[in-house]
Amino acid sequence: MLGAARAAAAAAATTSTATGAAAAPLLPRCCWLHTCASRTLRPRGGTRPPTPPAAAAAATISAAARAPALWRAPGLAAWGSRRPLQLAAAPRRSFSDSIRITVASAHGDWSGEVNVGETLMDIALDNDLDMECACEGQLACSTCHVYVDEEFFDTLPEIEEEEEDMLDLAWGLEDNSRLGCQIEMTPELDGVTFTIPSDD
Repeated sequence: MLGAARAAAAAAATTSTATGAAAAPLLPRCCWLHTCASRTLRPRGGTRPPTPPAAAAAATISAAARAPALWRAPGLAAWGSRRPLQLAAAPRRSFSDSIRITVASAHGDWSGEVNVGETLMDIALDNDLDMECACEGQLACSTCHVYVDEEFFDTLPEIEEEEEDMLDLAWGLEDNSRLGCQIEMTPELDGVTFTIPSDD
């Protein structure tokens, strides 16, 4: 008799618990994400379920955006304090793009500003100087033979074999003889004088 009563009481308690659980109102999913001016909606029992993944991700991004730059990259605090990398500017050339030269001949002297990189042959042709330049720089003659100021002679590149062969055919060959077609203007030649040999 006593056993039957206990069984009946246990069944009644189980039925009551199930009925209460079923009767508890279910809050919609959105209630966990929205608040009103007076209170935050929570389910009965006072325990808040885990934050949905989408909301957690949004909160993490928002917190990272508000955090200082040094905290966004742990271990790189020293890097974050450095100034932005700047490429060093190329050093400026210490010379002008033009120089002044003089070309002396039996018919008079010519002086003027010429561009760095031009050859003496080009300068002579452009200014109608007394230089024949028969082969037009092909190293097939010696008609552009000139004397170079000894002060500037060593600033010229070393003479090559082809030019030396043509100079052997030149009239009035001297130690400071060069062919005008092989003399390129450089900043080191600023102020130089080239002398065209006289035919006399």
